[in-house]
Amino acid sequence: MRVCGIDIKANEIIVCVLSLDRGLFEAPEIRQRRINIANADDPKQLRAFQATVAKLMDDYKVDKIAIKARHQKGKFAGAASGFKLETALQLMETHKAYLISAAVIKETQKYDPLPVDFKDTGLKAFQEQAFMAAYTQLVGPRHPPKVVKDEVEPLSTGNTETNREHEEKPRFVAAKKKSKKTDVYEDKPQAPTSKETIEQESPWAQAKSRTKAEPAKAEPTKAHSNEPQKKPAKENPWLKKD
Repeated sequence: MRVCGIDIKANEIIVCVLSLDRGLFEAPEIRQRRINIANADDPKQLRAFQATVAKLMDDYKVDKIAIKARHQKGKFAGAASGFKLETALQLMETHKAYLISAAVIKETQKYDPLPVDFKDTGLKAFQEQAFMAAYTQLVGPRHPPKVVKDEVEPLSTGNTETNREHEEKPRFVAAKKKSKKTDVYEDKPQAPTSKETIEQESPWAQAKSRTKAEPAKAEPTKAHSNEPQKKPAKENPWLKKD
């Protein structure tokens, strides 16, 4: 089998032919490694482009075409003219074209790596991406595993009315109204008034209630006068007592 790998760069394509025969790979020399187009908006030039590619494929007896796919969105998105060339290659009636993404090439390399280094193939450096697309198509492309998100398990198949009963319905809670007499919320607890409720309170509240119930005892105060105190007169020892 012989596959032609194509890498699209703006208004030109890079071509690389690779064949596999009895487990041996061969990259023959071709007369044209690049095919350019001046204006991708001109339908005549697009038809001439298709004819040139078809003639090249017939001369080298290519069975399939492997196109390196490009990003359609994001930072590494390709040019609009390149997508027109890609469409023109896919619409060719003589040869069938396959799109090979970078993820598929990477996944294929895990299971079927290259037997030799690319530098030893004798191809040009700019033909590497076209060569990798052709190699992936030859050995069989391997797609990366798909990431399956956790899905919600459906209800048991049966009577639809019973299933609807198990479904949760939104609940609405009415706002609490004020009573006109007390002007407070009905559910709001009133302040405790009896002795039993006071004893059930915290120790801090009990101590506070006791201080209010028992008045503080007044301590006796000493009277202070501003007048200086008179010292007792000392007796003169030289005076004779009568």
